[in-house]
Amino acid sequence: MQEDGGYTRAGVASMLKLLDGRPNSSPEPYKRVNLVSLTNPPESPEVELAIYAYRNPKFNVSAKRWTNVTDDDALVSYLLAGYFQHQHPFFCWFDEHLFINDLIHGKTDFCSPVLVNAVLASACTTAHLVLFRSTPYSDEFLGKLFWDEARARLAKEERAECLVITQSLMTVAYYANCVGLDKIGTFYLDRAIRLAKNLGLFRDPSRWKFSSLSQSAADKARESRAVTAWGIFNYQMQCVLQRETYIHSPPLVAIPYADTSGWKQNLFRLHSKLSRVQNDVCAALYPSEEAEGSDIRVTTQQSEALYVRLQTWRDIASNSYTDEAMATRCELALLEHYDTIVIVLFNKFTKVEDLAPWETFYRTRARSIVKERVQHLRHVAEIKLAQRGYRTDIGYNLQFLLVSSVASLTELAPGATVTPAEAADAYKALTTSIMAMLDLSVSHMPTQAGLQVVRDTAARLNIILGSELQAMLDTFNSNQWKRNASRHFHSAYPTDPLGVTVDTETARLDNVVKMWDAMALGDGEFAGDTDGEVMSDGHES
Repeated sequence: MQEDGGYTRAGVASMLKLLDGRPNSSPEPYKRVNLVSLTNPPESPEVELAIYAYRNPKFNVSAKRWTNVTDDDALVSYLLAGYFQHQHPFFCWFDEHLFINDLIHGKTDFCSPVLVNAVLASACTTAHLVLFRSTPYSDEFLGKLFWDEARARLAKEERAECLVITQSLMTVAYYANCVGLDKIGTFYLDRAIRLAKNLGLFRDPSRWKFSSLSQSAADKARESRAVTAWGIFNYQMQCVLQRETYIHSPPLVAIPYADTSGWKQNLFRLHSKLSRVQNDVCAALYPSEEAEGSDIRVTTQQSEALYVRLQTWRDIASNSYTDEAMATRCELALLEHYDTIVIVLFNKFTKVEDLAPWETFYRTRARSIVKERVQHLRHVAEIKLAQRGYRTDIGYNLQFLLVSSVASLTELAPGATVTPAEAADAYKALTTSIMAMLDLSVSHMPTQAGLQVVRDTAARLNIILGSELQAMLDTFNSNQWKRNASRHFHSAYPTDPLGVTVDTETARLDNVVKMWDAMALGDGEFAGDTDGEVMSDGHES
């Protein structure tokens, strides 16, 4: 076992066999539990999850049948269990039960080696027992090996037009986004959406024909297509701070799954309903490609009507649980997504001074709403950090953490009109966000750049931070790290997460890193090219 808690991929099966003598008391990973009670190392929730997958026939699959990367059945089972616990509930574009049924029985109606390898690659980004997650571009990282095989298989099936290939393209794109290869991810996302359109997923479902299938098979195919259509729509709507959208209206097919389904199906329905409202928010904020000025493009009446719809969604979502501390991390991520949409909707009103006389009062209301949602983002970050941290969490959390961090820095800036108590709360919230980002940075390289953005923002605002907090921000600050980052990743995360209008060509993390790299050059430090990697603690290997 390494210092970061990881096991080599060859040793997972051996580890599980050693632990197999324990009482059969590992928790059901889908059960909503208070994770605070499960964080005693080394028998962490990840080890419990590995034991569960090893014993559960649901994930007892043959690795050789689906991938050439490994023949370790226990490892593949562990990765699959982790994927369907940590990622699939929030990033869902294929049905779990149809996929697993085909996986176990070796069928390819709703499963394929391409999709399996893409799923395993994505699972590696949040699997605590997998090494080298902080250096995802290294061939030592297991996720890259699965991803390379998925891409190679996709190249061979380039002309295949079927639902499973669409789902595979989406999963490959998602992995690329997880490790900061957004340019490559956009390429696969574009291919997935074009194929989905060719298959008619966004057309009237009455035009879907399944004449050659039995009624049972047709029902499964229809549900699978609906999940993929809404899953693609949800995925593109998650980047609320960026304007690039490929689908400008919700799918015509009804949102799949019944209200009486399990919590993951319920989460999917909630996610789809929020995306539908968010689509109208984006249409109001960005009515055309030319809408880039500082003037407000949405009226107070429009914002109020949209806010009522968002609040109605929030009330429905709150019925899913009685205590946020007991909610799953995917449910908390959806609430953070809601907060960010509200912040984007109202934040511009808080800045613009030339409002009409009858709209001046609205600035105060907008500031109150934005402050409330930022405080909730901080609250959720505290819950997640207390439960089990972010080391096995989805990379999408960076957006929420940047919003919270920048808001905290704005409150701490010299001349800010806040009370000492509010400044203390802002400093505490900033510390929480940075600690969460450090946890997330172990598996998400864009978060490493995000830490530097927070550091540079603090310096630009002339904010003097304590030595401990400054040391956290300096974790990824070596010239070697900057050079590696500028060479590899192309992250589209905006550096001004509280801004409504974002210049996506200059205000992205990858461009910021390139500027850092340019400043690092010229001092003669890099006489030749180097492929050195940076360890998770920021030191060069």
